[in-house]
Amino acid sequence: MKVGYELLKVGGKSVFEMEHDEILKALGKGLSVKVEVRKNAEEGSRSGVKTVSRAAGEPLGLGFVTEGSKHIVSQVKEGLPAWNSGIRKGDVILKLAGQETYKLTHDALLSTIGAAGTEFYVEIEEGSGQVLAIQGISSVESGTEPLGIGIVSDEDGIATISKCVEGGAGHRMGLREDDEVIEINGRPMMGQEHDYVLSMLKAGGHELMMTIKRPSDGRLHKLKNRSAFVSDLGITLEVTKKGLVQVKDLVEGGAAEESGLVIGDVLIDINGKTVLKKTLSVVIATLRSDLGPEVPMIVCSQPHECVIERDHEVTKHQPKKTSKRPKYTLDIEKRATEDGPEPLGMGFVTDERGLHTVSQVVAGGPAFRAGVRADDTLVGINGVKMKGRDHDHVLGSLKVQEGEFQMTISRSSADPPPQRWTGVSVDDAEAAPAVILQTDDFDEVAF
Repeated sequence: MKVGYELLKVGGKSVFEMEHDEILKALGKGLSVKVEVRKNAEEGSRSGVKTVSRAAGEPLGLGFVTEGSKHIVSQVKEGLPAWNSGIRKGDVILKLAGQETYKLTHDALLSTIGAAGTEFYVEIEEGSGQVLAIQGISSVESGTEPLGIGIVSDEDGIATISKCVEGGAGHRMGLREDDEVIEINGRPMMGQEHDYVLSMLKAGGHELMMTIKRPSDGRLHKLKNRSAFVSDLGITLEVTKKGLVQVKDLVEGGAAEESGLVIGDVLIDINGKTVLKKTLSVVIATLRSDLGPEVPMIVCSQPHECVIERDHEVTKHQPKKTSKRPKYTLDIEKRATEDGPEPLGMGFVTDERGLHTVSQVVAGGPAFRAGVRADDTLVGINGVKMKGRDHDHVLGSLKVQEGEFQMTISRSSADPPPQRWTGVSVDDAEAAPAVILQTDDFDEVAF
């Protein structure tokens, strides 16, 4: 923010409806305040009419959010028509293809953009609609910590993260700008309405899980929120994968730092209640119920792993070793055809335990060429575990893959490891015909 900006909204309420003292009180309330400002007009302003030219079917490269009757540019991709015309992030769209946009809903403006043709005019106001979020997190007493992210949805129903506040809950769990949202808590988000995606994020809770597709590597990543910021104590806590409640960060001069806690310490007990192996939700609930003038804790200093070597061989009480199905990670390649990427050529069934067994492999197809065979168990896709997932989830995860990706399978140790097929024609593959398992759960295949 800069001197001279005009303050329009504080906490979602127009300042024109507020007294001066009320504005000051709203700005000083808590640690998280959302404000909307308008920049002063400057010489050389980019405001005005822009000519947008694009090839038939070419995407505009522009994302926007709707605040009341105002449509604010939230994302512009460099090199695409919107960028080339001079439109930038934070601009307000006033007119598009002859229509005043304040009369249009978010969806209506999307439709107008789609039908605008290859050349049209856009009138914008430079940066005047920029929404600034002052970084900070609400108290744990106020409920769930904000994610600190922004979401935009395009006309195809693809939700993309348009902003990610560094240090916020979303950033800590691994989200980054330009990530595409594939799933939220196991529910597919592709093709969903923008409001539905927002509602699922708001209802995600402390244990929020998201599957995203990252443009930098083209792969799917499964992320889980494991940390929370407690503003009253000035501390960020993280539940590690091993179930330890560890101090992730401290506010300088905050209550936690003054008590002697340091980053890396592990909380064992809070006010007489153990927090070992507890979920993040339970830890936060324990803190919330016991917050008061003093919060007694049992803490151990930074833990570390070690290996103890015995001075003699121990033969008693050793667990009996069981043979495991070895795992293999295979490189799958869907070749391009005139009709798009070729089908995977593989079917699978899912049992009540959430195990996915390959039931059919089409000779010569991508799965066959990589070495997948009937009776293999599908374990993971691009490093994301599939065990326990429902059939539709795994099917959808396979369908979104294009080009090259990785599939992890397990196979009986009595069978030879998978080998890539090196035949020169599909006829050669007929020597290893597909096998179909007879099961009542064979409802869909990933062809």
